Amino acid sequence: YKQRVIYNGFNFDRIKNLKSRNDIRKTFKLKEKFIIGMVGSFSWRKDFKTFIMCAKKVKSDCAFILVGDGPDYKKIKKISNTLNLENIYFFGKQADVESIINLFDIGVMLSDIKKHEEGVSNVILEYMALGKPVIATNCGGTPEIVLDNETGLLINSKDYIELSEKIDYLITHRAILTSMGFKGKERIKKYFNIDLMVSKTYNLYKELLKE
Repeated sequence: YKQRVIYNGFNFDRIKNLKSRNDIRKTFKLKEKFIIGMVGSFSWRKDFKTFIMCAKKVKSDCAFILVGDGPDYKKIKKISNTLNLENIYFFGKQADVESIINLFDIGVMLSDIKKHEEGVSNVILEYMALGKPVIATNCGGTPEIVLDNETGLLINSKDYIELSEKIDYLITHRAILTSMGFKGKERIKKYFNIDLMVSKTYNLYKELLKE
């Protein structure tokens, strides 16, 4: 019995016509200097609670943006309201997600490993394709995309203190932040591009037909 892994592929044509960062800032009335974002389905698969809890611990002037919709949207928003923080923004479901991600300084993807572990997250591919360093839960297939301390930082599940420390670290070490974003984009181009995915899938079918 043989197995072969073919990674998801990102289509870079998706990020050719992005809206300007200033336009996105004005549209959503963002006043903070730095933008930390998490995109995903508001369901048990994603740990938005830890993302929100982190917002009250971060020392840097950051806006925390949550993008997406789902069955737990109201529940997560209620958690946010109890903290009464002005730097948390719920964008809901958005059509032009790539332009919003392009505004991020850091892209975050969190999972509760007791409930779910990521495969190869399409959102993480989007973050990295847009040159954003990633902070993500160390679980599932994420370490295969995010190289710890090279293209991003991997953290323990549900640890909002660790998350806040990692965010402050990257915000205050801009050269490292920029380097991680650059290396992440190059990694997607080399190993997770759409042409490579199509080529590997095509070759696999050719091999199977010969057997």
